[in-house]
Amino acid sequence: MQTDAGARRDAKHAADAHAFFSRHVAEMPPVAPIASANDDPLAGVTVSVERALRAAGHLR
Repeated sequence: MQTDAGARRDAKHAADAHAFFSRHVAEMPPVAPIASANDDPLAGVTVSVERALRAAGHLR
């Protein structure tokens, strides 16, 4: 069983941790996703498959 002093100490540590993280989260700049480099994600796959088929002689 925890003593009153131990409970107060734990509550103080929790409050300190909350204050610490609240300050640092507030200081973080907003993060925006980067613009997509390619609107069609399958275009690279299509090119790779076409190259492989050409190399194997299945396409001219």
